[in-house]
Amino acid sequence: MSVDLGIVPRSQAIKKSFASINWASMFSAFIYPGLGLAMVITMTVLGLALEQLHVHWWYAPLAVAVAPSPSSCAIRGSARSIGCGNTAPGS
Repeated sequence: MSVDLGIVPRSQAIKKSFASINWASMFSAFIYPGLGLAMVITMTVLGLALEQLHVHWWYAPLAVAVAPSPSSCAIRGSARSIGCGNTAPGS
């Protein structure tokens, strides 16, 4: 037996149209990561195609080491640390 309380999930309650797009959320969720991915692909292709560019083996581990991870944000105990999620003032 299930009881229907008439509760509509928030994802279904919000009307979806091009007029209701939050462009800041669209940028942070899709556009910015897409730009980063495009840059990584571009730099990799350029590194392989151009002999003048010296891409050393230790660049990739160094980049991984300095990138913040969700676990490092949890260890610091604050999502307001640099690179750890939302850093907007007052949020």
